[in-house]
Amino acid sequence: MFRKLNLTGVFIFCLSFLFFANSSIDQDSILDKGYCLLEKVRANPYQNYDANIAKLKEAIAYFEQTEEWEMYIDAMNDLSASYYYKGDMENASDNASFAYKEAKKYLHKKNQKFINAAYNRATFLDIQGCHDDAIIVIDELLEIEAKLVPKVLWSIALNYNFLGISYRNIGDYNSAIDNFKQSIDLMTDTLGANNIQLAPLWSDLAKAYKLSGQDEKAIEAYQHCAAVVAKNEIKEDDRFLQQNILYCHQDMAKIYLERNQLDSTSYFIHKALKLQKKYKGFIEAYKSYELLGKIYFKQKKYQKAIRYLKKAQLILTNENEGIKKDANQSRILREIATIQLVQKEYDGALDSYQKALQSLSMDFEDNDIYTYPPKQKTFNKREVANVFAGKANAFFEYYKHTNELSYLEEAYKNYVLASEIIPLVREDYQADESKYQLAKEMHSVYENGIKLAALLFDESENKDYLHQAFRFSEESKGILLQEKLQENKLKGQHILPDKLLKQDRQLRAKINYYEEELYKVKSTAAQNELAPILRTLKSNLRIFNQKIEKDYPIYTTLKNANYIRSVSTIQNSLNDRTALIKYFIGEKDISIFCITNEEFEVFQEANSKELKAELEQLKVILANHSGEPEEYEKYHKVAYHLYNEFLEVPISCLGEAVNRLILIPDGQLHHIPFEALLVKPPRGNKDGYYSNKNLHYLLEDFSISYGYSASLKLLAEKQKKQDNIKPFLGIAPNENLNAEAEVRTITKRFKGDVLINEEATLATVLKKIEDYFIVHFHTHAKKNTVNPNLNQIELFDSLLLSNRLEQSHLGAALAFIATCESADGKNIEGEGVMSLARSFFLAGCPSIVASLWEVENDYAKKITQDFYEHLANGKTKDEALRQAKLEYLKDGDRFHPSFWAPFILVGNAESLDIPKRSSFFSDWLFMLFGSLLILGVIVIRIRK
Repeated sequence: MFRKLNLTGVFIFCLSFLFFANSSIDQDSILDKGYCLLEKVRANPYQNYDANIAKLKEAIAYFEQTEEWEMYIDAMNDLSASYYYKGDMENASDNASFAYKEAKKYLHKKNQKFINAAYNRATFLDIQGCHDDAIIVIDELLEIEAKLVPKVLWSIALNYNFLGISYRNIGDYNSAIDNFKQSIDLMTDTLGANNIQLAPLWSDLAKAYKLSGQDEKAIEAYQHCAAVVAKNEIKEDDRFLQQNILYCHQDMAKIYLERNQLDSTSYFIHKALKLQKKYKGFIEAYKSYELLGKIYFKQKKYQKAIRYLKKAQLILTNENEGIKKDANQSRILREIATIQLVQKEYDGALDSYQKALQSLSMDFEDNDIYTYPPKQKTFNKREVANVFAGKANAFFEYYKHTNELSYLEEAYKNYVLASEIIPLVREDYQADESKYQLAKEMHSVYENGIKLAALLFDESENKDYLHQAFRFSEESKGILLQEKLQENKLKGQHILPDKLLKQDRQLRAKINYYEEELYKVKSTAAQNELAPILRTLKSNLRIFNQKIEKDYPIYTTLKNANYIRSVSTIQNSLNDRTALIKYFIGEKDISIFCITNEEFEVFQEANSKELKAELEQLKVILANHSGEPEEYEKYHKVAYHLYNEFLEVPISCLGEAVNRLILIPDGQLHHIPFEALLVKPPRGNKDGYYSNKNLHYLLEDFSISYGYSASLKLLAEKQKKQDNIKPFLGIAPNENLNAEAEVRTITKRFKGDVLINEEATLATVLKKIEDYFIVHFHTHAKKNTVNPNLNQIELFDSLLLSNRLEQSHLGAALAFIATCESADGKNIEGEGVMSLARSFFLAGCPSIVASLWEVENDYAKKITQDFYEHLANGKTKDEALRQAKLEYLKDGDRFHPSFWAPFILVGNAESLDIPKRSSFFSDWLFMLFGSLLILGVIVIRIRK
């Protein structure tokens, strides 16, 4: 159900624009009767809706009879707007759709009335949640308007703004920000930097920055909005600008409130309230009182806070025509419950949370705090998850106050319920950015769920709680990676028709092409030409995927299937020499899960600021080593302390037989090679600190591999076995690296091929890498911490970007990326590091050797060659890499881990069963034996 309170100011803007943009219509070109009817409506559009609707219907009939098609379409647009202001969304949308169809029939696409009808149609598509369809309509409009002479820049600017809103609604914040910027630039060029029409555009850009987590840029954009407003006088009848200035003040207040800057929060809220007092009838006016309640809560004026929050509830109910079933009601009730908890009013808080659940289900009215609505009958699943999390916290606080175990159990139950809702929320999102944002928002659910499960285990010694704690940790890790892997797997199982799979490949290939072209070009004109094409292609892909999910429910079910593996399943995959250690880093606690084939233990410790600082310090020391003695001292101290914090306790619980570790890092631990941690403090005097003989690295005790999650580790363990696949491909496109000798040396151990210098083109590499068991890149690479799709490997003629790599279908069981930073990249909470190594894994390669920082070629060369030597001799991949590093430490001349520790193994660690190149001696013996055999056959025949 769509109602006025649920519609943002931008939609008012769109529809108000349709009312007033046509005020310059030539009065002489139309009949007086129809014109007068329209003028009467436009003179008072926000009142007497039924009378306006009747007048517009009369005008429409008149214009149709006289074939005044421009005015016919114009009046239809106004009719949809009147229905909208009345709150009749069904008729508003139907009339907008019909007007657009009629405009296609009677008007040229370059006609301004057609453009208005298309814009109106897109507006209602966006209101109804059909954001991709709306984007397609607006992209078509932009193509039309680009051909108009002269171009109406302010109209084009509004279309870019509209695109920004649609992309923001689907969670594609990067595209939203780009379009808002384009809109602001065009409007500034057309109307000047201080025109009042720029205020809402700056406000929309600020919201996109806020949603993407860029608070500083959001504040800067809001300040631009405020500056424009300060230089203009808002007209009494300009409802759109009044509404948007209200939004601007409310949003600024919200940002400053989150930063705990209460004076600034109060300043903007009181400006909003002053505006509401001057101009009546705002929508979402309740938000000002909601924010005022939050200010009083921060000031510990709890009664005032609750009073203003309840006032916000009342205003919201009135805006919603008396209906209390609304996600905004739920949010305010959660805020009231939070205040009640601070006041130790536990029953009151739980009652508020129960009312919040009632507001999220149309037919759930149960006041019993121990009952819950069925998941399938709730709406706004994201808010439902937040209510469960809040209710869990209320029960937990009650437990701490009473020490009553049943409250702890109920708190734990609510975190389980919240974790079950989150996957349903994720299914509704198409854009990766919105899924990342969801993971970040819900991270505390898993953190607190783990904490409570551990407490219940302490109370009951029931290991089921520890198993659920592990499940919480898995559900928070690498979910999007698993979804994409599952999607790729299903597309290879003939569940979908070949025709659809071909369409999918073609669409993705076009997206990759234009994304790469947009990355390459520098001029604004070229970017403006390519960006709309890329937007349209991405919209087409989203719509295509939505249609597939609707038409092929089996595919959708399998795609969204829960992949989380149990502790017992993981234990069954481990031998008695291997342990899996998984980390979950929360805001307050660090949880460490240690699994062997027989034991399962969970350890917890506080996540302190000092620990975070040490992790960052170690990363800097390793990646930026200069060889100065004082750096060794810093390294020794931090490396030993971090071993004590993260590994000493779980390792002490392992049996003597365990000599292999599978590590699942989290947070900043992704950037640390555990092999370089010190098991013991340096021995000897201070001078001995710089001698490798006095250090005991973890590397000396264990071979180590890394994974994205414990469940994905099982997927990686399924080593590829394919027929007719070649053993080795060495790729060395940069002659300045002297890489040819290295890759040719490797081919002495494995039968294989090389692509050297000009042979290593993008087209050739993409074709070849699907046909080899081992692929080895020796070239330059670069991570992109802004857009991980653009992580890059340098080839002879071009760049191999992550987006293109992820669409490949690698036959390789091992990829060695002997480049800089191939295991590093943007770290996304809940998803992990978005690195080149991850792209290879997503492309189907289960094992990757990659580097965490810049590699010096002379030192990397020895480790690389020794790794392949041990691999060829049948050692497991983790042990081959370990031995290569140990031999470097024994024979090398630079002992600091900066030189030998950057390469890590991600994924499958088992040995490779591939044919080795036979030696010259064995080849000679084979030829001699064959010759003698042939000679013998000839002699026998002669004797006969």
